[in-house]
Amino acid sequence: MAPSTPARLVDLSMRALIYLTALMAAQARRLPVAPTLRSSLVVMGTLSELGVIALPWPELSWPIEPNAERTPLEGLHWRYCWDLHSRTNLLSELERHLASLPRGRHVAARLKVWRELAFAETESFFDHELRRHHFDPRWSQDLAFVYDAARPTLSTSQWRYCCWAAVRHGASVAQRQRHTDLEAVRNATYLELRRRALRVAAGIWSNCALPPHQLLPESALGRLAAHLLPSLEVYWLSPLTRKAFSQDQ
Repeated sequence: MAPSTPARLVDLSMRALIYLTALMAAQARRLPVAPTLRSSLVVMGTLSELGVIALPWPELSWPIEPNAERTPLEGLHWRYCWDLHSRTNLLSELERHLASLPRGRHVAARLKVWRELAFAETESFFDHELRRHHFDPRWSQDLAFVYDAARPTLSTSQWRYCCWAAVRHGASVAQRQRHTDLEAVRNATYLELRRRALRVAAGIWSNCALPPHQLLPESALGRLAAHLLPSLEVYWLSPLTRKAFSQDQ
């Protein structure tokens, strides 16, 4: 057990509590841990630093580890090693503990997790749109250079709209070229993403949002975070501010 490993469930930080619950829920219910591989690794890396789980890092799996578990969809190996709490019934204990906490507590920590998720949800959607138009999904890393300039003003649905519009613009640029210059297409996509985000954030354009058809998030972490917000609509449609947590107060 690591020196900083909490002794009891109540000693877990709110962020660690949410992360551990999400990992256990993903394992039990065949869900991705988080919206992207990167965000799933952040969840698991944080728990590993606390000594709650062990990881084969920098590898994603052990060649031989009889006690290893594998996340159902990402296929990431991990091993539970929190000696002070049995793995049996841990998910139900975590969910009961989370449910017992008043909504008005730990708002800063919950807001941080929501903001992390909003970026991951946006990156996942950007990746999807790039693949759909047969572009390199690695272009989705360009989102980080735009995202901080317009958050927390934009909702996740507004970010999804900006990504959708930017990729369509990139596809239009590619279609007009006789010999496709992929770097030029990538740059045009990035500039359009930046232009859209800043204009929507400034209120120059309104009614620019693209929520998913299914509001229930796909990942275990997303579903848990949405449950800790007033509604699924808030998860997708509200700006990422503390005010969103008071909408049901």
